[in-house]
Amino acid sequence: MTLEIIDEPPIPLKPVGEIQVCTNFGKSYQYSTQEFSEIRAYIWELNPEEAGSWLGNENIIDIVWTPDFIGNISLKVKGVNPCGESIFSDSLNIEAFICDAIEEKTKEELVIYPNPTDRIIYLTIPGEMSENEIVIYNSTGIEVFRQKDENIVTELKLDLHNLPKGIYLLKTVNDRKVLTAKLILK
Repeated sequence: MTLEIIDEPPIPLKPVGEIQVCTNFGKSYQYSTQEFSEIRAYIWELNPEEAGSWLGNENIIDIVWTPDFIGNISLKVKGVNPCGESIFSDSLNIEAFICDAIEEKTKEELVIYPNPTDRIIYLTIPGEMSENEIVIYNSTGIEVFRQKDENIVTELKLDLHNLPKGIYLLKTVNDRKVLTAKLILK
């Protein structure tokens, strides 16, 4: 019999990431805190909750902001292990606003349309992405769809009739970048 001694989880450091975000394009922003070996999972808290959604319980998360949400948001995180939970970190204060489309279009982004939809979506993938892998996660972080496309394409059509209504995170992955967007099936 082996006995493992584990200290209580330390308090994570204040999250880092963008402090001014555009909510009218459905794109995600990455936030992180330092990883500690004593922490088995991270619990993130967004206030107000309706400002956005994320998947995962690691020290790095991608937040997809609620379309057209405007206001001040706080993001904090705490650590968990078999001995308990830490207290929450200091909060990162984030300002959400509507961006000017001309300024935003200079950045590469994944476009999904129509969104919301009931089953068929089209993806516009920017630039010269090749060998795209499309992954869709449900609101609890479970992978519900995966497709690899080895052709060089900038637009894909997906039939999602087998997925139930809900909010999903769609991610495209290739050797150069990862792009994410919020998807709503009605």
